[in-house]
Amino acid sequence: MNPYKYKGVFPVVFIFILLFSGCGEKENTTPEIKGNLAFEQKSYKKAIGLWQKAIDKHPDNAVLYAKIGKAFFKLSDIDQAEESFNHAIKINPEKLDIQKELIKILMIKGDNAGALKKMRAFDNFFDKDPDYYILRGDFYMILENFQEAELFYRKAKLMSDGSIRASVKLALCLKASEKDIEAENIIVKVEKDQINGSFNLLLLSDYYFLSNNLEKAENCILKAINSGQESQILYIRLAQFYLQTTMREKALKTLLILEEKYPDNVRFKLMLADFYLSGIQIAQAEKVLNKLKSIIGEDSRTNYNFLMGKCFLYKHQIPYAVSYLKTATSDQPLLLSARYLLGIAYFAGGQLKLAEKSFIRALMLDPYHFDTLLILSYLHYKNREYDLCLQYLEQVFAIEKTNSRALTAKGLCLLELNRYDEAASVFFSAFNIDKSVSALYFYGLSIEKSGDHQKAAEIFEKILEIDPALINVLIQYSSLLLKLGQTDKAVELAEGILKQHQDNSVLYYVAGDIYIKLGQYDIAQTIFEDILKEENPQRNVYSRLTALYHLTGKESRAVDLLKICTMKNPLYVQGWIDLTNSYLKHGQKEIALDTMRTAYKKLPESPVIAGNLAWLFLETGIEINMALDLSRKAYEKAPENAAIADTLGWAYYHKGTYSQAEWMFEQAEKLAPGQGIVKYHKAMLFYRQGKTSHAKENFENALKCNNMQNMTVDHIHQVLVKIKTEK
Repeated sequence: MNPYKYKGVFPVVFIFILLFSGCGEKENTTPEIKGNLAFEQKSYKKAIGLWQKAIDKHPDNAVLYAKIGKAFFKLSDIDQAEESFNHAIKINPEKLDIQKELIKILMIKGDNAGALKKMRAFDNFFDKDPDYYILRGDFYMILENFQEAELFYRKAKLMSDGSIRASVKLALCLKASEKDIEAENIIVKVEKDQINGSFNLLLLSDYYFLSNNLEKAENCILKAINSGQESQILYIRLAQFYLQTTMREKALKTLLILEEKYPDNVRFKLMLADFYLSGIQIAQAEKVLNKLKSIIGEDSRTNYNFLMGKCFLYKHQIPYAVSYLKTATSDQPLLLSARYLLGIAYFAGGQLKLAEKSFIRALMLDPYHFDTLLILSYLHYKNREYDLCLQYLEQVFAIEKTNSRALTAKGLCLLELNRYDEAASVFFSAFNIDKSVSALYFYGLSIEKSGDHQKAAEIFEKILEIDPALINVLIQYSSLLLKLGQTDKAVELAEGILKQHQDNSVLYYVAGDIYIKLGQYDIAQTIFEDILKEENPQRNVYSRLTALYHLTGKESRAVDLLKICTMKNPLYVQGWIDLTNSYLKHGQKEIALDTMRTAYKKLPESPVIAGNLAWLFLETGIEINMALDLSRKAYEKAPENAAIADTLGWAYYHKGTYSQAEWMFEQAEKLAPGQGIVKYHKAMLFYRQGKTSHAKENFENALKCNNMQNMTVDHIHQVLVKIKTEK
């Protein structure tokens, strides 16, 4: 049997049952009739106030403390309930029903060791109490120890002469243990009896839900509601059922009726707001949350903050999302969903270290939380920590072996580790699960990396039959066709795009790119110039056409085009970079520096612009202190950018801070191991320090890279000659 098959079902079901079940004791007499009446009318706060007044006169009344504890329990205020029950126990340690309530509280709070210790301490006192054995069974169901749970439920059923409650609990346990026949036999017998009481009907609903008989499950809840005892809790259960079974129309209808019927009930409004958020209906959710501002109380403040954080997260207003979610987790540290979403908010805001801490704390609450394990694997993949990524994915596969997202993540790690055959096998498995086009694309990419270009081309061709407008696939496929010498097919592909997608400038861009690769520059130029005639063309078209002008020797047109680009798109970072590089290409360093200064005024928060301006200061030998300051700020914002790390190292080199320079070059080399300029800078550092053997090794490694500029290569040769002469 798969031990994770029912993961998450039983803790939710049984904690709900524990929260909203009574202790089974009927109070025949009470000194405070008004408080008792308020409690029966579900006015729990009013009842607490009345009973607390009575306690002022009778501070040693254990019954009153117990009643207050039950009222707090009904309000889901577990801490206050526990405190009240403990007061009652101090006054009357032999009050066994209160001990059962404290056991329930420990179970709800997740203190399994404490709950078990207390149960064992009172075993002898409850040896004839079927309710106690049901509680023991619930304890093991929450732990998903079905074998132990079954033993206690059988005892409870035997001692209670086959009560409906004990029978249905046993059937639920047997169903979870895949003992379907015996479970069904018990339920058939239960159905023959006239089932009364909302609690028993809800238990039976749980059984039908687990058996995927949703119609019967719904009818049980409706019957409980129509049984004559109107309870808001039953309506909450109905709405939760509809949400769990994706009956969204019924869920919305129920919640809207309840909101109108109980305008002061905060819980229904919170559920309605959450419903809208689950459907990404942000405006409707905000409308409901705004209504809550004036009526929200301390007991619902955490859930309100959680939903506000969720709302701002969907709106991508990350600072606000973080603020609300941090408040929610501070108020209720055990709220797993808030802890998880706080990690998501940090992740979306680029604060990866804080995101990781939040996810780790979420796993401390639930080590098997699937989404947290999966996103932690993505986080480590993003940080290039592939071994850690794979470790988390193994935990994911322990819960669900055939998850397409997890398999895709594993394949991406294997690709980065150059284990192409293994990656291909994993991506193929992911594709077979849900026929995901992305998994098929990465499968083709793995095949291409392993050297089988023909098979990879066939896979990409198959993807384009499914969706002919996938940009990455078109680019990859056209490149493969040219590698294979199938130029006719490449031309046919480009012509097909131009005929079939005349209104799609993105696909036109791909066609232009294909013609550049084919060496048909005039056709490519016409395509890109046509795209730029549109009202709001893609900004990257300016960069691509500029590169084409450079390729065909039209330098002045390249500069003029980029001037237009930066004027029309002053926030387009690459436009400023391209314009600066155009000036540098012709040795116009001062104009390039002025251009980058203008770019920095327009985009002071861009780490790329700041890094490039710092590099130009270093190249021109002016403003070294400013260069260091700019590159530091850029690195703080983008520590994963190898060029920025290298620039900061180069700034430290110019300042003579060699130890820090060496550390930064090492970071840059980890981020971009194939970049010759980093190896060159590192070699210059060693040479400046007199470490000639290290310098020579790094110079030679730099020369092996194919991305070195001619001037740098010439300088390396000159320094190598000096090293040889100095020796």
